[in-house]
Amino acid sequence: MNVLLIRPPDPLQHVQLLSHTRPMNLTFLASFLRENGVRVRLLDFETTRYSESTLLDYLRQAEPDVVGVSCMTPSIVNGARVCAVVKQFSNRIATVTGGPHVNGVGVSVLEEFPSFDFAIFGEGEQTLLDLCRHVRDGGDPNDIPGLMHRSDDGVTQNSPRPNIEPLDSLPFPARDLIDWKHQTGHAVRGITNETHSTELFTSRGC
Repeated sequence: MNVLLIRPPDPLQHVQLLSHTRPMNLTFLASFLRENGVRVRLLDFETTRYSESTLLDYLRQAEPDVVGVSCMTPSIVNGARVCAVVKQFSNRIATVTGGPHVNGVGVSVLEEFPSFDFAIFGEGEQTLLDLCRHVRDGGDPNDIPGLMHRSDDGVTQNSPRPNIEPLDSLPFPARDLIDWKHQTGHAVRGITNETHSTELFTSRGC
């Protein structure tokens, strides 16, 4: 089972930014999937210049069964465009989105953007793993808590998944998947541009 996790292009990618946050949400997902035998690659289009040819090259190399994109509201359109390219490349690849935008708008994200096959709401680690197993083995997507999916009746939102407790049960994020040479500057004020830095999460929520 191969998974490609993508942070879609920022709408302001044409602007020179002083710094970028790291895609820590994707590294948490990646480490959990890896711990359960899934091969994962990460593609960060916030720090790597997006082009369709670059995406297609990654798809050929990674041969993913599942492509996941994490989207905030400003990047949801770009995330859908990325998944449209994925579906044109191979319709057998399952596409899934998650993140703050999905948590805010619910099933409308699948109604608005047909390039997403699935959407995950709430904490994504176990739901994404269950989705990968569904793609590999088959079964009923209605049995996966935290998942939104398409059905003959339209879009279905399954029951929510309980929060992960304790958070310390999760493996450390897969920071080795971050391409550090493309990380610009610093993540917070007070750290020089020459210093590599990363974020630490001690809790979840907004």
